[in-house]
This record gives sequence, C-alpha cells and structure tokens, in this order.
Amino acid sequence: MHKTSLKHKLSREKKAEIISSLTEEIKNSYGIIFSHYQGLNNAQFTKLRRDLKKYNANFKVVKNTFLKLAFKNNNLTELENYVNKAIGVVLCKEEKSLVELLKYLFEFSKENTHLELLCGRLFNTTADIKKLEEISKLPSKEELISKLVGLLSMPIRSLYSVLNSPMVSLINILNAKSRG
Repeated sequence: MHKTSLKHKLSREKKAEIISSLTEEIKNSYGIIFSHYQGLNNAQFTKLRRDLKKYNANFKVVKNTFLKLAFKNNNLTELENYVNKAIGVVLCKEEKSLVELLKYLFEFSKENTHLELLCGRLFNTTADIKKLEEISKLPSKEELISKLVGLLSMPIRSLYSVLNSPMVSLINILNAKSRG
C-alpha cells in the first residue's frame, strides 16, 4: 500500500462513529435531498453551505456505503437506489423551512449548473425531481395561513357589511332631511 492510502484509511471504530452520526442526522431530518455536485468549486461550496444554515440545513458529502448503511439503519432502504456515483446530501432539520430550502436549491442550481438536484424524501414521502420542483413552487406556510385567515374572515366581513347597511342608509336619509 502507498503511504498516502494508509493516512486516509479509517479505523473500524471511526467508520462506525461516522455511520452512527449520519444515521442520527437522517433520523432527525425532515427533508433529505440528493444531488450531484461534481464541478462546484470551493467558493460555490462555501456559499452553498453558508446559505443552507439559514434554512437549518447542511450539505454532506459521504461515502455511498456509509449513506446506504445509514438509510438501512433508518428503514429507508428505498433510498438506496438513488445512491450512485458521487452524491451530495442536503439534510434539513426544520419542517417549516423545507419549501423555502427547495426554492433556494433550485435557484442555486440554475446559477451553478454543476449542482444537479436528483430527488428527495420530504414529509415521509420519496419525491422525484418533478415533485420537488412542484413543491418548491408552493407558497410558504405563512402565506397559506394568511390566505386561509382571509378566506375565513370574508363571511364575517360580508355579514357586518349587510347588517351595517340599513343603519348607514338611515343615517344618510336623516342627514339629507336635516340639510334640506
């Protein structure tokens, strides 16, 4: 063996530690997004990783065998089929930022064509790239809540307007009579 390969060889304990840590991270993640990343330079990687922190997410590059074992430990064996070549994994720890994270990743991949999004697992469902893109186009949770509140308050506003209308008409008639 070459001297360099001995330096980079991991002990069995270190491998088990990495797999255990990765298993725990996947278990605590609300979203897992796979991508190819070959061709991204150091500045692009740094920007991506820094920006992902805003969404409580991080980008991991791990050996495929470690990733497959971590999926197996989390009963996510259906994801093993997506692990081929060099895979980067985005792990999101916050459910409320998933849609915004996807929007960011699609925007970043348009600007940096070397980041190719492949698929993901969101809301306990495996999603292909088309589903991920559809989800990224959804409004945020806050926007949906505000639209719902607006829709729910509409009947109350209409009822108020209808009930208030005769009183306003009466006041208008009395004002007209008092002037004239």
